[in-house]
Amino acid sequence: MYKRFCVLCGKEDIKLVNGLCRECYGKVANTVKKKLKVRLKLCTICGKLQYKNKWYCKDDLLLRLERDLNLKIKDIIIRKKEAEIVSDTDIDVELEKIVCTQCIRYLNKSYQYIIQIRGDPLKSKDLVSKLIKMDIIIKQIKESKYGYDLYLCMNPKTFKRVLSILKSKRYDILISRKLVTFDKQKGKNKYRVTIRVKI
Repeated sequence: MYKRFCVLCGKEDIKLVNGLCRECYGKVANTVKKKLKVRLKLCTICGKLQYKNKWYCKDDLLLRLERDLNLKIKDIIIRKKEAEIVSDTDIDVELEKIVCTQCIRYLNKSYQYIIQIRGDPLKSKDLVSKLIKMDIIIKQIKESKYGYDLYLCMNPKTFKRVLSILKSKRYDILISRKLVTFDKQKGKNKYRVTIRVKI
């Protein structure tokens, strides 16, 4: 004789919904509802992540996702072709790799700043490493017997941050600027800034 039974728990002779008893169907339905999807865009130049049309560094995005999803998120792992949001809840991540507008803008420009680092070779190399890790587009690094010359692009906010870091180390700093051209669109002169740092 044919018996109806739940394919999950095995209960017999009960009313089924899609092959499941009401209790198991409710559990499965709740699990499906909890499946979350997050769309992210990764800038392949600066490494920032875009979520809901706003760009974040990884740590800031983690906090934003925790707030939006009301979940505890342990980490965001970026791989070559995919991303993973590490959490107790299963989250489907859709990742698209692009170049952000800020990086496109800076890559299309010539360098705006030159940082000349002179002095102790080891300390100079350490400073170069720190600058590389910052939100800066470095067009070129030249090494000579005198030290390092960094040709780079950065926005005014980042420039102030770099200057603040250099001053906090009590380095001997000399800033000069040279007129490069006149920006007809903005109606003002454009300068190239040179920062000479003596360590």
